[in-house]
Amino acid sequence: MNRSLNLRLATKLNLIIIAAVLIPLIAVGTLTRITFRGLALSNLETVITENGSRRQATVENEIRAALNEVNEFVNNNQSTMAFSLQQAISSQSDVTILLDTNETLQNQFRSQLLASGYFTTVQMVTLQFRPYAEVTRADLEGQATTPFSRDAISSIVEPLDVEASNLQGFGVTQVEGENSRVSIIRAIVFEDATQNRTLLGYLLAEVDRDRVFISALEREDTSAFNTYAYIILPGTNEVIAPPEFEEEGLIDATSLGAQRALANRAATAETYLVGDEDNRREVVGYSALLIVDDERFAIVTEVSTDELFAGVAQQAITQVFVYGVTVTVLVMIFSLLATNQMVVPPIRRLRQAVLGMLRGDFDAPVPDVGRRDELGSLATSFVDMREYIRDQTEDMNQRLQARTRDVQVTQDISKAVTAVRDLNLLMTRVVNLIVENFPSIYHAQIFLIDDEAEYAVLRASTGTAGRELLSRGHKLAVGSVSVIGQVSEQAQVIIARDTAESNVHRQNEFLSATRAELAIPLTLGSNIIGALDVQSKQRDSFDPELVAALQTLADQITIAIENTRLYAESERLLRETQLERSRQTRRAWQDYLSQQRQEDIVHSVGTPTGYNFDTLRQQAMTRGKAIVGEMTPRRTIPFVVPVRFREQTLGVVEYEVPQAEFDQDKVLLAEELVSRLAISLENARLFQTIRQATERERVVNDISAKLTNQSEIEDILQTAITEIEQALRTPQVAIRLRSADNGNSNGANGQHSNDTELNDKHPNGTAQ
Repeated sequence: MNRSLNLRLATKLNLIIIAAVLIPLIAVGTLTRITFRGLALSNLETVITENGSRRQATVENEIRAALNEVNEFVNNNQSTMAFSLQQAISSQSDVTILLDTNETLQNQFRSQLLASGYFTTVQMVTLQFRPYAEVTRADLEGQATTPFSRDAISSIVEPLDVEASNLQGFGVTQVEGENSRVSIIRAIVFEDATQNRTLLGYLLAEVDRDRVFISALEREDTSAFNTYAYIILPGTNEVIAPPEFEEEGLIDATSLGAQRALANRAATAETYLVGDEDNRREVVGYSALLIVDDERFAIVTEVSTDELFAGVAQQAITQVFVYGVTVTVLVMIFSLLATNQMVVPPIRRLRQAVLGMLRGDFDAPVPDVGRRDELGSLATSFVDMREYIRDQTEDMNQRLQARTRDVQVTQDISKAVTAVRDLNLLMTRVVNLIVENFPSIYHAQIFLIDDEAEYAVLRASTGTAGRELLSRGHKLAVGSVSVIGQVSEQAQVIIARDTAESNVHRQNEFLSATRAELAIPLTLGSNIIGALDVQSKQRDSFDPELVAALQTLADQITIAIENTRLYAESERLLRETQLERSRQTRRAWQDYLSQQRQEDIVHSVGTPTGYNFDTLRQQAMTRGKAIVGEMTPRRTIPFVVPVRFREQTLGVVEYEVPQAEFDQDKVLLAEELVSRLAISLENARLFQTIRQATERERVVNDISAKLTNQSEIEDILQTAITEIEQALRTPQVAIRLRSADNGNSNGANGQHSNDTELNDKHPNGTAQ
């Protein structure tokens, strides 16, 4: 969670005021910094232009001075050097002359060229690029040096064109493992009386990089800015710069300034970026192209803007900080005084009133109501809101209490009628409970739609008026001009809020006190089965909460009525089913005994005592339960247990037990055994019935198969009577066929009989 949400209002106000002051100060500081930056860049470009021009002039002067030294030396010693080279070319065998001449030249190189300080090596070579005389500063200092190779000398002297009088130039030679050598070259020629020129050799003077270039590029202690400069040599694009510049990573030969100089664009100062992607920095650079004897030296002078801007930013930040701190302190003092004296106390008093309201105290004083500012308006609004909340709370509590009462009453009525299974008793109890528990209702009644859906018949009503209406068979037509007639047709709640003005209320002579009436349909799915009608003595006494409670009660009444109906119907169907099954069981056993040609099937075990069980047997058959008789003279206890299956008594089991062994457990055991016996007997009968049906089906199928094989009527009739006689074992079988118009003729269709006597007879003499 944001911590600022937990700050006090006074603190927030102070912060807002401080922010309102600081933001403009910061904006002014930023604008000032931008302005300073523009001015500083303009001044810095002027400074770098002056610095770069000065370095450019210094380098150019040094190069030209070195060039003048060489030219002056050659002009003064042209004949001597030409003679020496001629001697070296034509008389190489005379070693003494060569050595003397060579030594003379070397001394001249030392005393004139090397002494000037512009050169590190002076060398004279023949046309075959063979060194003839060479003096180096390293020789003077006792150090080793690397001579020019033939390829290096060739690359240096190739630009010279004697025929075109191009006798001098610059040469840049790359030496492996070392920095490139910058040399001044002069051709040594011999001019005869006819002014014919003969090239004899070359004078090579290697420029001292530190004296000519590095000294002009070093930092200036007197400069206010930390500038640096570098030179790009012609041909190789090698950079000459003081070692510390390279170590600090300041040199970038691919920068915009270097490219401008190499492109021979006008010398100028501008701002651009240098360095690689990971180390980009902004600089102000001055670039120029230095041309000496057709050789192009690019010189670049740069200074980083960070140093300048750091100072400018620091100055701006310091000023803004000083002003900001001063203003902030003053504003904080003012805002603290203002909030603590004018804002915080009224808010605290209003907070105390809010806390009091939360505790139920709606009368806590709010003294700031009389103020004419925003806090006074806030206090007034709070007081109005508090009064509104108090009224709403009281009204809500009253409605909640009424709703709770209605719900509780509905639940109590629902519980009271849940266990009732009689429909009339159910409806009577419901209407009585409604009147008892809802004070605004003085009369309640329930109507049910008849089977023809023509009338809503009164089935339950309260009070003397209700009994009178029930005795008269009170009913109202569905769709009639009455509350019940409309609700039974529309299946919607109908309310007559004022019976004197209602178009649907129908005045009843027994309910003359009614001033408001409410009817709620009793619907089951899409069918309406009746209506709940309640009446009140007060106009407009049915509020939405009471209507909702009665609607819920009506739904429960509908379910209870339907459950009662279903329960009664299920009991009736169960009784009918049980009765029918009992009848079927009785008929089945009667048919079975009839098939057996017996009235009784008797089996006994044990020693007959001659006791007459007729009385006990008759009682057991009639009552359907075990009957225990009196002790006999033989000191035995007779008892009879009925054989019952599906509420039918199939027979009895007669017991006679010694009195010493008789107890009630014997009777219970006998009843359990007889119960199992009844099930076994029924299963055996069913099995025998199924077997007989299967046998009949087999016989019928056999006879049908034999008849199917015959094609003549005479053969079919003869086969039929033969098979039927054998199947039924009857002494005589006859088949007669008659026409519709001659029912008395016997000879036309013929009579066929088989009087064959049966050999298998039933024991009682009848055919089976």
